[in-house]
Amino acid sequence: MLKHIHLANLLQTARRPEGKKYLDQLISGECTTLETFWKHKALEEALDANPDLRIFMDSGAYSLFNALAGRIKDNTAMEVDERQDSYTPEEFYKQLSVNERVFFTDKSEHSSDLSFVQSIDVDNNPDIQKYLDEYIAFIHKYEKQLTGYVNLDIIYNAEKSWEIQQYMEKGGVRPIPVFHHGEDFKWLYKYAEEYDYIGIGGVASGMARTEFEGFCDQCFKIIEKVKPTLKVHGFAITAVKYMLKWPWYSCDSTSWLKLTAFGKVWVPRAAADGEGFDYMRPPFIIGCSDIFLVRPNCTFDHYARRFSKDEVKIIHDWFDFCGVKPKTMMIENEEMPYLDTEQRMQVNVEYYKKVLKEITESGHITPRIQKPLF
Repeated sequence: MLKHIHLANLLQTARRPEGKKYLDQLISGECTTLETFWKHKALEEALDANPDLRIFMDSGAYSLFNALAGRIKDNTAMEVDERQDSYTPEEFYKQLSVNERVFFTDKSEHSSDLSFVQSIDVDNNPDIQKYLDEYIAFIHKYEKQLTGYVNLDIIYNAEKSWEIQQYMEKGGVRPIPVFHHGEDFKWLYKYAEEYDYIGIGGVASGMARTEFEGFCDQCFKIIEKVKPTLKVHGFAITAVKYMLKWPWYSCDSTSWLKLTAFGKVWVPRAAADGEGFDYMRPPFIIGCSDIFLVRPNCTFDHYARRFSKDEVKIIHDWFDFCGVKPKTMMIENEEMPYLDTEQRMQVNVEYYKKVLKEITESGHITPRIQKPLF
């Protein structure tokens, strides 16, 4: 049964003054987070100041290998989420912060193929060795506050990932190994036989629905055969349909943050009996920022223009259920509702809290959806 839906990088939101409510919710266990990059002073400060705080820790492999692949260069601007910064390779350890994933405007020579990650020499790379030793030290220091921590995995290079797994275990820690789409299934057999908690990843984007479903079906058939009690974490998997389709123990994604940044929120469908909401069906995604009001030709139009008055009332009932009251602005002599960034964030956090509560309270255990929800 699904136990955790980790809202990726919720802690970095909680560190802001207006995000204290999320820190309180993390400490109480009302919601959980997976932090994608541990090497940041503010993260340690949050853990030090809050001994009851628990987090699921990713290794930051994506950020590290972007840096090593040359996507961080001297005097080259890069996009980090919605900010613009410039880093040099030497500044990586000082300045690369939580959830800073690199998207170069000028692609490096390694960005279009897999040759770099396939040829990484872990044993002779001092940057990786330093990173690993510091990651191991971080785990030892905060192990009691980590509900899980992930191997520094190299996607599409399972042999090197295994070498790193062994290196970390020699350092006295036992990280969660990750099996990726595209790797030989012998590694899934190995992880399932030797570990109690593993991750499945490499499915975040660029994969057809049928290919994704076929991959996950095969993974869980193997797991059922080898170790039915195995705990499995699904990286970048928070669509309700897929959280219900396979018996994950935990899942995570940054979808809630991305949706918030794009001016949108999830709105669950109304329950069939007209009472409350149905969290087990795919939700609507609606545009609700003020940007959609001043740009009427946006592809994803504002909900007050897109839906009927009755439907808008249901949407506002949902906002009210989440403790959010829309703000208003005058557009062509008409008062129009919208949600600011903090409000959208609150609605999206509440959505996943309600989804997990519904799943756990209704006892969904390894369910299989045989036909589309729509």
